[in-house]
Amino acid sequence: MAAFCNTHLSLRAGGWMYISKSGGGGFSNTEVGTHAFGGYPALHFSGQVNSDMENEKLKEGAPKEQLYNLRSDSCQGQNVIRKTLSSPRPCENIWPQ
Repeated sequence: MAAFCNTHLSLRAGGWMYISKSGGGGFSNTEVGTHAFGGYPALHFSGQVNSDMENEKLKEGAPKEQLYNLRSDSCQGQNVIRKTLSSPRPCENIWPQ
């Protein structure tokens, strides 16, 4: 998946979505209908919430990367990167053997 900013990378594997940056993951335009529309304005527009955002900005201490379990969270609202990577066998949570 290509973000507006070429320094950002998003990968989807099975039921997982990995985004290499925080916030809008490279999508930061505030204008509805543009390719780069993202971040808080997109959340507000769609009526969604995100575990890393509060009061229209990133929470202090929010992870620098994002990981979402699309099987249980198709709207990408709960960033599980810390929980998943802190487990004893993190890769098995994402890519079962």
